[in-house]
Amino acid sequence: MKKSIILLFLLITINGYSILVHGHLTADTVWSVDNNPYIIDGFLYVDEGVTLTIQPGVQIKVYAADANTLGAGFTWVDGQEPAAKLIDVYGGIMAIGTEEQSIVFDRYETNDSWRWGGIFMTSSAPRSFFEFCEFRNTAGGYRTPTSYLHLGALDFQNADIHVRHCKFVNNIAALACYNMTPEHPLLVYDCTFYDLYNVNFIGNYAGTCFSLSGNMNYPPDDFADVTIAKCTFDRNIQSGLAGYYLNSTFLFNRFLNSPIINDSEILRHEYGTNSMYGNYSLNSRGLIAYSYSAADTAFCRRNTYIQTNSTSNFGGGASVGGTNGGIVYFADNYLSGSIRVSSNDVEYLNAYIYNNVIFTSAIKAFDFSSSPNPDPDLTRVFNNTIVSLTPDTNNQRVLDISNETSHFFNNTFYGFNMFLLSPFNSYCFRNNIINNGNHIVGDDFYSIYDSLVFYYNCFDPSMPTLWSCVDGGGNIYANPMFADTLNNDFSLQAGSPCIDSGTTLNWLPAFDANYNQRIAGSAPDMGAIEYNSQYIGGIVGNVYDAITLRSIDCAKISITGKLPEFSDLSGSYTYPTGTGTYTVKVSRWDYQDVIIPNVTVIPGQHTILTIPLQMTTSADDNISPVPAPTLSMNNYPNPFNPETTIRFDIAKSGDVKLEIYNTKGQLVNTLINGKMSPGYHSFKWNGKDNKGQMASSGVYFYRLTTDGKALTKKMLMLK
Repeated sequence: MKKSIILLFLLITINGYSILVHGHLTADTVWSVDNNPYIIDGFLYVDEGVTLTIQPGVQIKVYAADANTLGAGFTWVDGQEPAAKLIDVYGGIMAIGTEEQSIVFDRYETNDSWRWGGIFMTSSAPRSFFEFCEFRNTAGGYRTPTSYLHLGALDFQNADIHVRHCKFVNNIAALACYNMTPEHPLLVYDCTFYDLYNVNFIGNYAGTCFSLSGNMNYPPDDFADVTIAKCTFDRNIQSGLAGYYLNSTFLFNRFLNSPIINDSEILRHEYGTNSMYGNYSLNSRGLIAYSYSAADTAFCRRNTYIQTNSTSNFGGGASVGGTNGGIVYFADNYLSGSIRVSSNDVEYLNAYIYNNVIFTSAIKAFDFSSSPNPDPDLTRVFNNTIVSLTPDTNNQRVLDISNETSHFFNNTFYGFNMFLLSPFNSYCFRNNIINNGNHIVGDDFYSIYDSLVFYYNCFDPSMPTLWSCVDGGGNIYANPMFADTLNNDFSLQAGSPCIDSGTTLNWLPAFDANYNQRIAGSAPDMGAIEYNSQYIGGIVGNVYDAITLRSIDCAKISITGKLPEFSDLSGSYTYPTGTGTYTVKVSRWDYQDVIIPNVTVIPGQHTILTIPLQMTTSADDNISPVPAPTLSMNNYPNPFNPETTIRFDIAKSGDVKLEIYNTKGQLVNTLINGKMSPGYHSFKWNGKDNKGQMASSGVYFYRLTTDGKALTKKMLMLK
């Protein structure tokens, strides 16, 4: 065993094959795997100016206490430190493991209900680094008899921390900070959060991944930035982020198997903005876009929300909210199951809800029952396809709207028994298809307040006269002639009465639900999808490292005046810009910005833009980059109709096979079977099988096999 150095105020004794550690580290110290495990049997202090370096594979075991003892094991009594020990950091920690040899922080005891205090970084501490670490079984505690309770496995009151490729398991909270500042943006990348612990001690604290708050003394347009990217949240996570005075962005995360409780969302957020892009949620809480002021823009885009086991009436699917003129875009999402898209606080909110596909069994597909907007143009809902999964449910309805002013135009509503209830103020419904519903309702009791007007909509022929509503003209009662409702294809057939039957609006967007040109004929069509129309044009491509040639995910591709897009987990992106000549900016936190001028887009075509980035060498964050996975793959769009592009990245040349399977495990088509060079590749599947026949709508799996490895992912064809 390597000889240990005894430092001032540091007690180290040899105990079998372990080392007992407590007291003060007063000089730079290295912990190596040779001395495993390190057992912390008293409070450990990393003194100011000292760095504790922890090498790959090191195991740290910390004395714990029973978390069900109402705080007795976590508080100071008569000047004696609690039974649950912690690490108190005034200097810094450099804990850099590897994928093969992670660094593990855990309790010493094996009792299921016992927890240790976690790691606390004081406000004056420099940045600490944690990569490929595991943090298990913490519940926070008090550092001194007069200190406040800290909760995080990593509680970083210096507001400055580096966290990559880490696992957080069974903690009351993963990361906590209550004084975040714009000078220190937080990035949490490629981490996993499991089984956050709901504990009823020292108050009723429910498990959360991030308990974060910015400094309220900063102006609203200068809040701290938080980016959570490529993380997995799995099992029993009550909320993803409880935050104030922050601008947070969630990119390409996975929310799995967190039960819905009280219809709350995956995130709780006030003051600042919350945006979500490319996330996947399965049987978990929903999506949220929130904007605090007119200077802020938030978005919730290209997310997939699947709910298969909800017992909630409303599902907690998605929330659009804000105040003080905040601007929110909720767009391009696929929502399945029990869904609620709600504006919980719509006063002075500019909300744009468009190009979403929503399949719902919730009582309310849209809930706008909150404060009034002073301007009827501020909430716009358009180009959405909303389908009832329970068309025979008597009390299911598309909308529950009161105290709200909104515009609904060019949406397709299918299969709802009841359309809406109880509007107080003005609503305009234009160019919608409202099919297979029994009736449209404006509650008779409130009819003296109503100015609910329908212009140029297509109603089911069996639908009775509008109740307590106004027929503004141009409405038709006819079969819209959808292409294939059994396979969820709500495009129009040739000869549909909805073609060229809508009315032009001043704020009608130039695109439909598929980003095809909205007006293909003499007038806009009714419904979400324009018949026989051409793609508006856009930019597609891949972002990659200029040195390693590996694909780069989460890169922001932006054009002034337009919402940004981001490269997905295979480095690919699609940007439906419309016609024009643009200057494109590409950025990511650890790469140098790239600006590409004079990118021309013409209607009906993709402009291909493959973008190399150079890694920065910032002294603050000079950690060696971790190679990208040896095999990555994704497809876009997903869901698709009927064509999708499968993009993949392989590490070296060799035999490659790309196959499509159905849910029964039967081979549908073989797209690639041969030798390929390393790097980024893409291949389109046109929705046909090996015999050239069009496959039916439904779930399919695409499987990539190369170099003895295989990767399988799921996609959904909707026709």
